[in-house]
Amino acid sequence: MSRSVVSVHEDLLRSIAENGALPEGRQWAEDVQPIIVQAVKDALDEAFEAFRENVKDAGASSNGLVPPTTTTAFDHSEESFQSESSYIVEQLTMCNSRPLFTLQRLTELLLGQDALFRTARGGTLLRADVLQTAIRKCVLVSALQ
Repeated sequence: MSRSVVSVHEDLLRSIAENGALPEGRQWAEDVQPIIVQAVKDALDEAFEAFRENVKDAGASSNGLVPPTTTTAFDHSEESFQSESSYIVEQLTMCNSRPLFTLQRLTELLLGQDALFRTARGGTLLRADVLQTAIRKCVLVSALQ
């Protein structure tokens, strides 16, 4: 998974995740918001691609359970997922007067996305729409303030 924006700006994101505030000397709209916007875009795109690759090989499996269960398929079309992702990014872009109320949680999600993609059982990928919903909540609760 390419995490270029998160990797390049990991110190900044980690500082926000740990302290819940912008580091001294950093301005929200001028230099932090564009980084967050790109990191969110990348996270949503990567989550969708990773999940789509995993679903290609999904099928009926007992997973030790009786009766056999079928792996839950992604319940969004690519178009609806991309549309929702665009809406989230648009709302995030419009929050340029001050940092998000939920910025700390959003950076935690962005930094921990690899962990979110993996569940405790067998490294199964988390559904992309679950990550999208978590990011959506972080953005929209702040956008509506």
